[in-house]
Amino acid sequence: MTIDHRLISTKGEKNMKILKLIGIGFLSLLVSFFVFFAGLEAYKHNSSAQLFRAQNPYDLVIKNARIIDGTGGDIYRADIGISNNTIIKIGKRLNTEKAKIFDAAGYTVAPHKVEWAENLDWVKRDLASALVRYPESRIIISKAKNSQWEGKSVKALLSNPAISKNILEADKSAVAFITPILKETAADDINTAYYLISGWRGELLGQDIGKIKPGLPASLVIFNHRELNNEKLLDYLLQEKLPPLEFLIEGSDVQSTKTDS
Repeated sequence: MTIDHRLISTKGEKNMKILKLIGIGFLSLLVSFFVFFAGLEAYKHNSSAQLFRAQNPYDLVIKNARIIDGTGGDIYRADIGISNNTIIKIGKRLNTEKAKIFDAAGYTVAPHKVEWAENLDWVKRDLASALVRYPESRIIISKAKNSQWEGKSVKALLSNPAISKNILEADKSAVAFITPILKETAADDINTAYYLISGWRGELLGQDIGKIKPGLPASLVIFNHRELNNEKLLDYLLQEKLPPLEFLIEGSDVQSTKTDS
């Protein structure tokens, strides 16, 4: 019987090719499993990190706040969540886990007063001539012998019975800048009066400041409204002054305005 060695050789080569293909397939399967499980672990880790951040989103939570938000809207009560110096959320029963907590029960929380900048690109006049040419509400004193006048409108100063136009005109060195012509808002209530020294000024300056809203900087003041009736508080605001403050908040930093004796 004659054995065809060429046939045996051909079959052997085919078997080797099959084994190679099986080996390559097996290796590919192992690599696929490795990539899959590595990706799964990364997903789990990322999901855990995201869950941790979702559960602990705030550096500071102001609880039980009575809020004047600087928009002119009504006063309301809520918690304020702050992270990275920014107001993140305003709502009820915010998650306080891992956050500093300030209990504002009995206090009012409001945005800080927006001060007029020194380098405003507005018309400047000496105060005496400005008093003749412009409405009182548009004249903002930038420089005066009496530093307490600076940064205030003539309208606000004249709300003080001790100050008259004659007194203002007597300061010949005083300088004022003139705000753009805008629809004047009558400040006959606390919310509107506060808006005019905070949110309205921010709008006029084209800056996102002076309001308590998510996404805006956390620059807040806290005062005890139980020590002020509405008439007294409105009187402060109409003079473009803040009432006596108990605390200041910048970012997540809470500072008492009281000093140890």
